[in-house]
Amino acid sequence: MAVAPGVAWADGSPVAEQLFRDGRAAMKKGDYERARTMFVESQRLDPAAGTLLNLALAEEKLGKLASAWEHSGTALEGFSASDDRIAVAKKLHDDLDKRVARLTLTTSAPFPAGTKVLVDGTELSMASLGVALPQDPGPHRIVVRAPDHKDREFSLTLAERAAQTQALELGEVVDTPPLAPGPAPAAASAPPSAPEREHAETGSETTRAVGWALTVAGGVGLVVGGVTGVLTIGRKNTTDEHCNTTGCDSEGFDASKEGRTLGTVSTVAFVAGAALAVGGVSILLFAPKPRARGEAVSPASSLRLGVNGLAGSVSGTF
Repeated sequence: MAVAPGVAWADGSPVAEQLFRDGRAAMKKGDYERARTMFVESQRLDPAAGTLLNLALAEEKLGKLASAWEHSGTALEGFSASDDRIAVAKKLHDDLDKRVARLTLTTSAPFPAGTKVLVDGTELSMASLGVALPQDPGPHRIVVRAPDHKDREFSLTLAERAAQTQALELGEVVDTPPLAPGPAPAAASAPPSAPEREHAETGSETTRAVGWALTVAGGVGLVVGGVTGVLTIGRKNTTDEHCNTTGCDSEGFDASKEGRTLGTVSTVAFVAGAALAVGGVSILLFAPKPRARGEAVSPASSLRLGVNGLAGSVSGTF
């Protein structure tokens, strides 16, 4: 398409004006891509109907018919009634209206909320569905992106002046990952295993055996202490009979010596016997009783014994 001289008019800032002039120079050289870039930047800095018309001319040369159709129509609306460029803009727009391809996107059912439809990477509004949308001739890629669904892609190629309809569908449903399991309930205390029960029963039997042994040993000690105590008393009586303030005869001397020895033995035996007896009886009282098979084992008891002189003490935790 030839461009009338009036199409080159442009007003605005010096930078936008220079970009516009560079775009026009590129158009004359046939460098339509550079011309388009210059016109886009000039329009951004200082929007003008004349710039849009030149942009549409560059896009038409590049085969971007849909963009050229849109921009020529916008430029046509921006010119005043007396502007000579209206004729150029109208002729370009009418010609593009016949050549542009149109694509209608349809759905068999409403898409769920949050669904996006993208045509060549540009998102369309849901209101665009069912409308014949101007498109550039050539290949196009459509993507339907919906929550909880895989992307569904459609590829098609549009010819110039073509009118095509494409039915859109959702992609496959994405499997929702299972919820993470909550904390496991606290497991009930398991009954002690057979080895644990046997160990507990063996320990109980051993403790009671020790208690009985100590009790018996204590009893023996008490008996020995008692017997030697009686003998000590007998030796004391003999000493009293055979000794006076001046001395002792041989029998009195022997009785005195034996009495001291027996007294020491009696004291030690009695004290040791008492301590052992107290310890043994305490162990028997506080030792765990034998349990039936399968019965739970309670925490082990502890026992501390002590002897202070002739007194015995027992303490423990159970």
